[in-house]
Amino acid sequence: MAALRLKLYSHLFMQEPLLPPMPAPLVYVVAGNGVHLWAKRDGLEALIPVQPCAVRDLYPAQPFVRLDGLPQVEARLVQQMLLRGSAARRPGDGTPVETLFFLSGHSSSGWRLWEPPQQQEPTRVAPIRGLLDMEAYGRVLMEVHTHPLPDMPAFFSCLDDEEERGFRLYGVIGGISRGHGRIEAEIRMRVVIYDVNVASYEFPASWVLSLPEGMRECAAPDAPATSREDARWE
Repeated sequence: MAALRLKLYSHLFMQEPLLPPMPAPLVYVVAGNGVHLWAKRDGLEALIPVQPCAVRDLYPAQPFVRLDGLPQVEARLVQQMLLRGSAARRPGDGTPVETLFFLSGHSSSGWRLWEPPQQQEPTRVAPIRGLLDMEAYGRVLMEVHTHPLPDMPAFFSCLDDEEERGFRLYGVIGGISRGHGRIEAEIRMRVVIYDVNVASYEFPASWVLSLPEGMRECAAPDAPATSREDARWE
């Protein structure tokens, strides 16, 4: 008797202009503008490009990232991340250190912002996994960390690429400056579907966050040249 093969992925060809009901939690979508990965979990759904290419006689797919049954994260929570992250210092010498924030979404009570147990350094931050409540961590939809040093913009490093492996949203706040009684910074967001090398996609933070005054979002470095892609940032 042949062994039963469990398929993790489904496959779909865009033969109609609109997506059908989702056939599986993970779907490769072959469209006129390339191959995309469509994924869904509690609170989050995304369709993101994996391999751009032209495929004749198929409709194009429009990438999206959306919160499922949840509102945008309130501006006050984004402001809290900025204020708390910019104030974090290493004991002893007072050097600014990075801070990691988790956001969990609940359909009835909204968003919960919390700081996990973490190892903080000026240019790195990581959760102490042995101290994490893994059940609570499984419900995390967003991880956001800060770049507190004055000359550090918001960007995803090679280390981030190695460590950001869950299906969730990841953000980085950088370019932090103070002056004239106010604080300003920039933010960058992306979605990762289990591994940066599998599928990741930068998108405007305003898709999922309400940005407070002084917080600006910045387009990805080497932003796509096509007008269709650039429209994300308008």
